[in-house]
Amino acid sequence: MGRSKRNSSANGTSGSGGDSSSTAPSPKKPRVRIRGYEDDDVPRHESRRSVEKVGVSVGVVLIAVVAYFTWQGYLETRVNTPFDSEKIVTQEMMNDRERLWGTYRPGNYFGMKTRSPGSPIFGLMWISPSQYRQGDLPLRHWCEQGDNLKKYGWLEHDGTNFGVQELIDGEVKLTTSFVKNPQASVYGTEWTVRIRVEQSDFAVRNASQVYVFFYGSFEEGHSGWIMNVGDFRLDIYPRGDDIGPEFSLTTRSRGPQTITQLIRSSLRQVQPGVIGLPGSVMSAQETGAASPDFVSYQLIGVTPFEVDVVFRSEGRSEIAVPFSGAAYDSALKAWREKFNKK
Repeated sequence: MGRSKRNSSANGTSGSGGDSSSTAPSPKKPRVRIRGYEDDDVPRHESRRSVEKVGVSVGVVLIAVVAYFTWQGYLETRVNTPFDSEKIVTQEMMNDRERLWGTYRPGNYFGMKTRSPGSPIFGLMWISPSQYRQGDLPLRHWCEQGDNLKKYGWLEHDGTNFGVQELIDGEVKLTTSFVKNPQASVYGTEWTVRIRVEQSDFAVRNASQVYVFFYGSFEEGHSGWIMNVGDFRLDIYPRGDDIGPEFSLTTRSRGPQTITQLIRSSLRQVQPGVIGLPGSVMSAQETGAASPDFVSYQLIGVTPFEVDVVFRSEGRSEIAVPFSGAAYDSALKAWREKFNKK
């Protein structure tokens, strides 16, 4: 007799046993509300775009505020408010005859001028032929670093009456000084400059040949008259055991900034080993149209030697004793002693 086989699947169950656990429900997604909308209503990319717009707007506002205050600060710097205080320099002080003349030429090794507009200018140049290099004429005038002076500057200067300066150019030492003439009819309107040239402590030779130039440039085109001064003249008194030839230049210049080149280009060889100024140099047009406004004196000497340049009023020039030599020595000594007692 056959035995029927029971099918285990008839009861709907697996023979190996099924998973009787039920499936767990998924967690509920949190709802995000932006500007009154839920995230179900606003796409996420639009939410990010809204936040970015807010950031840009805030940045623009901040930049505008910073720009406004920066502009206001700039405007404050453009307002010129008068300084309500006593003036340091007044017109009365400009007319002070005691201080009319002085060494008011910064940038030059030595020079004299007045404080008046259109003042003539006087100045010093020199050449030490021993320092000559091929193609380079060592003409000293402006305070140039390339001149390689070992020393220059005022030793004593009271700002009004006198001054003493020392310049060391290689083997040569120049001592420049000035004193206002105490015998002038109006004190401060006449003066004397002394230029002493000698061997420096760095010299390896006993003596040196030096070319000294003293010039005057007159912006108003008058070589013998100055506003606030009147008629004047310059007298030159050289002293030394070996004073060589003297030369001069009378011409027209194109302003103080061209004087160095004017002297340099005017020098000519006058004899073997000697260069000098050519005298009067005026073109045909200049001769008939205008008077010269520049004059220079040149002296060639062997150290030691000195030159006194005396500036005085024309009306006194024929009767007054030149403020030079022993008279100058005495006045300079008195001023130096008074200065060093302070």
